[in-house]
Amino acid sequence: MALPAGVTQLGTFQGVPGEKGDTGTIASAGATSVPAGEAAAVVMTGPEDDKHAEFFIPRGLPGVNAVENDEAVSTYVTAEDSETRQAIDATVGPSAILNPETAQSNAVQTLIDGSLLPFQGALRTVYAGADLSTPRPDYAGPILWYVTVNGQPANAIDGDSFHYVAPEAVWTPIDIPTLWAWYDPTLLGIADGSTVTSLPDQSPNARHLNVIQGTPTLSMTGLNGTKAVSFNGASRLMRELTTVLSGPITIFTVFRATGVAGTQTVVGGRTAPASTARQLLYRSVSANVFGMNRGTLLPGTGLGSDSNIHVAVATLNGASSSLALDGTPWVSGDAGAVDLDRISLGVSPNTAGADFLTGYVGGVIIMTGVADADTITKATAFLRGRHGVV
Repeated sequence: MALPAGVTQLGTFQGVPGEKGDTGTIASAGATSVPAGEAAAVVMTGPEDDKHAEFFIPRGLPGVNAVENDEAVSTYVTAEDSETRQAIDATVGPSAILNPETAQSNAVQTLIDGSLLPFQGALRTVYAGADLSTPRPDYAGPILWYVTVNGQPANAIDGDSFHYVAPEAVWTPIDIPTLWAWYDPTLLGIADGSTVTSLPDQSPNARHLNVIQGTPTLSMTGLNGTKAVSFNGASRLMRELTTVLSGPITIFTVFRATGVAGTQTVVGGRTAPASTARQLLYRSVSANVFGMNRGTLLPGTGLGSDSNIHVAVATLNGASSSLALDGTPWVSGDAGAVDLDRISLGVSPNTAGADFLTGYVGGVIIMTGVADADTITKATAFLRGRHGVV
């Protein structure tokens, strides 16, 4: 039967006729998609001469009644009981979809992200750091690059963005507010076995150890293959101070005392103005102790000594002095608090020189004041890293 003029045909109904419902005139109609598993239905509402027909149609893909492809695929792929997911699993396996490094995962992610582009969460991120040549992942969607240097990643494409982040600062002794001097043999540009005529102070204070006695040499064999100053039992490096060093000081160093007799001075000082030698950090082979002396002898009695590599923290603070070796408290008590007018490595710097070291000294950090726990942790970690000490 032909429709009256001006009336649009809604569709062609096919299938087996159902039970006859109420009669009436359909004035309006609508359609609602329902999950594929639900049955189709028509619901009539309104008075007999002004009916509204609502058609509930199971959604499908493809077809005129299908929802948008991106939404449907993203739903079906993530639903383990869907035919789409089962077909994909049968072809490439679920592990390929879940592994972000596979082409299958990238293809699915690209399809899903196509529906989410308005949202920042759709971006993948790549941390390139200082390497602007970092490869771009096999991914068609946008990428947010994080860089720690100025410049754009070489492999970025249209649609990508990049963000500069400040690189994590690397701690050095310069970060110690009360740094007095920092000596670092690993920075010497001389060959193994060469005479060390001066050990520069790496701090801004320029307290270089530039007075030598004998022939201290650069060694690559004494401290785990790293650069260290080798002392042969008759050599030293010294600094004459124009202003006396007073008050508490903390000394960090890596050393190895290999002498077989006497007192082996690692870091020494001289009392001002009495010119008395002070072994600020020493090993006594005869007494079998490690200890300190800044006017008062403070030996680690009963703890023994050896010729191994050690990382020392010597806090010279009068009656509250202490020595720790390799993170272990060694001795505490009164080591004296005299003012010093000389500082040296390898010997006690009195006029003639005595208690020479046979062994090796690596990095030496001297600060005024008593170091807090954070500074001790960072300074000792720095020295261990410098000289390969586990």
